[in-house]
Amino acid sequence: MNKNRKDMILDLIKENGFVTVKYLCEKLHYSTATINRDLNYLKNQNLIVRKGGGAEPLERRYPPLPLRNQKMKTVKKLLAKEAAKLVSDNMTIFIDGSTTTQLLGKYLAEFENLTVITNNMNLAIYLSDMGIEVVCLGGRINERPYVVGSTETTQQAATYNADIVFFSTSSMTADGKIKGGNNYILFYRTILENSTKKVYLADSSKLDFQASRNICSFAEISTVISDYKFSDQVKNQFSKTEFIEVSSEN
Repeated sequence: MNKNRKDMILDLIKENGFVTVKYLCEKLHYSTATINRDLNYLKNQNLIVRKGGGAEPLERRYPPLPLRNQKMKTVKKLLAKEAAKLVSDNMTIFIDGSTTTQLLGKYLAEFENLTVITNNMNLAIYLSDMGIEVVCLGGRINERPYVVGSTETTQQAATYNADIVFFSTSSMTADGKIKGGNNYILFYRTILENSTKKVYLADSSKLDFQASRNICSFAEISTVISDYKFSDQVKNQFSKTEFIEVSSEN
């Protein structure tokens, strides 16, 4: 019984990204003492992190955003600039909360009648100040600078359809898998399903970075934009996917 309860707790933490003790008590109908005891057990097994009256998955611990913003910054700008070439007037587009796709913002001012749906609060404010129509998805703020991600965020995203989605994740593989942590799996799958064209941006530092879950493969993606040179074998395997390579040496 204890094992099953702990498994259920871990599943809820992975699904939501962060849960409170109160939420777990109400959801599973156990006492505060029992839930706290199970959370401490999971913490000692290096499966979760205790935080703010609740817990979150251990794998959520990415490098701080200021550090991620600096890494591969030149390449990320090139990826964003290339991605902007796929945008046209009158489009509705999803942009996720990654530091890579956030750089798309500076290239969107020239387009008319554009609508952007995003879970990046900073990007939403930036684009709104430029006069672009913006839908900022709501929910719990997961990390600074103000990226929103929770069950509510995914539910809201599911009510929108887009011509194109631009997204980046923590990890990709050389053989064409796109991976990430548990926190955003459902969110990514939702915005991909609800978008006609799917564009993945990833610099080479994302290659084989440890991430626990597969989001999709290149077979489900319209365009991959990266500074990594994928093998001809991979390009032939995913022949319906467009590969755009950028180089900071150009």
